[in-house]
Amino acid sequence: MERTIKLLVNAWLTLTVASTIVWAGGEKLSPELRQPKLATGVEVIVRYKVPPTEAHYRRVEGRGGKTLHRYGHINAGHFSISSSDLAALAADPDVEYIAPNRALSGMATVAPQPYSTLDIVSAAMNITPSTNQSGIGVAIIDSGMANVADFNVGGQTQIVYQESFVWGSPADQYGHGTHVGGILGGTGANWVKPGIAPGINFINLRVLDQNGNGTDAGVIAAIDQAITLKSQYNIRVINLSLGRPVYEPASQDPLCQAVEAAWKAGITVVAAAGNGGQDNSANTQGYGTITAPGNDPYVITVGAMKPMGTSTAGTI
Repeated sequence: MERTIKLLVNAWLTLTVASTIVWAGGEKLSPELRQPKLATGVEVIVRYKVPPTEAHYRRVEGRGGKTLHRYGHINAGHFSISSSDLAALAADPDVEYIAPNRALSGMATVAPQPYSTLDIVSAAMNITPSTNQSGIGVAIIDSGMANVADFNVGGQTQIVYQESFVWGSPADQYGHGTHVGGILGGTGANWVKPGIAPGINFINLRVLDQNGNGTDAGVIAAIDQAITLKSQYNIRVINLSLGRPVYEPASQDPLCQAVEAAWKAGITVVAAAGNGGQDNSANTQGYGTITAPGNDPYVITVGAMKPMGTSTAGTI
């Protein structure tokens, strides 16, 4: 009888310890990664408490994982790993949080006359377009940019650096990044009005494909590169007219933590609020529709307004 009791106690202790270990790792996994039925292999972004070292990468690779991208300024790595190894990876004391490489997309469609209402917008917001922006760099993290006449000042292109984080060239194949760039700093050569700050330099970092779709990993890599290029191109602003639903607090979300890294590096980050508007499908009275990374408190989040054809401040 005594032996039976000891065996039961030992079994209970074993289960308790095991449960504690699973829970300790489980709380580091995003909601999607806690699902019982996951694909055999998953792409994940692992956030670390410290800048990851070669030893951290070797630990993942030692479990059969593959390193897809190393970030230079963000305490994270992009990996492909077996879903069965997620718990062991989460148990690493240096791991802060693990999330899947989520899909995201651009936040607006291209209008037939892209800048025809910029005069209304500028007046309503009490903004006077400034041409004294020479030398200021703005990183457009979007679908790429087309090297059109709107991005040419005095015979020199405003696009001073280009890189693609999706397949193909950094040239725009969707139209979204060119549209955004024109609003921010186009000269107005092809369109009705110049942008708000014509004369700025563009750092074109393409993360969206020909359909306007991308991933967290690509955007984080582009943000990381913008931080690297900050001093070389005087990057003062990152524009992110893209996003995806919010799955966890900004303090855990790898995409949000990437924009915070840019802010800490001295770059102002502007993000789209999203196209959800007053969607009440979740019975939230229209609240909670802002997308990530626009939900992060360190970014300037920009929403849309209906101008009604007015140009006087306070009449929108």
